[in-house]
Amino acid sequence: MIDSQIIKCKMLRIVYICFLICILRCYNCYGTKDEGSHCQQLGLAGICKKVIDCPVALELLRKRRKHDLLRCGFSGLEEVVCCPDLSDRHPLIETSTLDGNSIWSGESDENSIKIDDRKTNNGKRKAELACDEIYKKNNIQRRAEFHIINGEDAETGQFPHMATLGVRDEFGNIDWKKCGGSLISSRFVLTAAHCVVCVDCNIDNVVKVRFGVIDIRDNRKAQDVDIKNIIVGNYNITSRHNDIALIELATDVKMSKSMYPACLYTGNDDPLGLLVSGWGLTDDRNMDSSSNILQFARLIAVPIEKCNSSLLARNRYTSRVIVDSQICAFSNTSDACRGDSGGPLQLMNKKGGYDLVGIVSYGMVCGSVLPGVYTRVSAYLDWIEKYVWPFEIN
Repeated sequence: MIDSQIIKCKMLRIVYICFLICILRCYNCYGTKDEGSHCQQLGLAGICKKVIDCPVALELLRKRRKHDLLRCGFSGLEEVVCCPDLSDRHPLIETSTLDGNSIWSGESDENSIKIDDRKTNNGKRKAELACDEIYKKNNIQRRAEFHIINGEDAETGQFPHMATLGVRDEFGNIDWKKCGGSLISSRFVLTAAHCVVCVDCNIDNVVKVRFGVIDIRDNRKAQDVDIKNIIVGNYNITSRHNDIALIELATDVKMSKSMYPACLYTGNDDPLGLLVSGWGLTDDRNMDSSSNILQFARLIAVPIEKCNSSLLARNRYTSRVIVDSQICAFSNTSDACRGDSGGPLQLMNKKGGYDLVGIVSYGMVCGSVLPGVYTRVSAYLDWIEKYVWPFEIN
């Protein structure tokens, strides 16, 4: 009698364990879908693929060691997930084909970006004319240069174009420390595509842009503006090529002498005096070390060939090749950290403000001797002007 009760208990325990295993295997499941089936991930159309065949999953695993994608099931012992198609995005995000001069073809002999220098009758590009107009309209004059020391806190008005993107979390709160951006007109912000093409968060995650503060917690001084539209080009999540996006604001930003757009750098060279700014991590070893005060540092550009060889020598980003539409830059004392994504790589200009040279794309740890990678703004001037200044500027 006792033996039969023991056997029954063991059988019930086995059934319970099997039940738990089934529950765990189906946790976060999309349902029972075969590999190759159509699915939906956060409102994006997708295909059920093995994790190893899904670039989005691999990218998330590399960054966070987990992917959070919906599970379709298993193929043998391999997990099959709903791999999102990033060309099918939320209506807020408009996809745009970049002009031919702005697309890296992938062929080794066509890496160079040929900028179509579309100048107006007076010999200047629309971006340059718009810059002149902003400085004239706001009576902006050259100021004394700020003292630049790596890793220093910024002063009020030092980076008047600096923006930070507001990301709504699952509880409805807004996190202002995910990504940065740069005001380039009264209605447009330039940032990185990977900041707005979100595959591991709620689809309406980027909801506002904040301007006018050094202390990111300063709600009183901040000018928060809603987003009307997001425009993304041919962004490649694996290679990080074309990591650029435009955010169209719902209303104009109110300009002042301490808050106005950056100009766009039109040269295709790697200038000296580069500065990076943001509210990102101050110590890569401490994930809670992000600064509430805007930080900045001086960087030095690195030739693309040297950048590629340096990253390959350290077995970093071996699936990515740096091309002419990108810039490599580093500092042996500080660098752009993860929270600075989308923020500006800039250069002080003779007008009293800044020229936007690059956009923070990805990089190594803070203070690494290896270079960080930035999207080269001048490679996308035609695409930017098409949306920001579609009209004639006299």
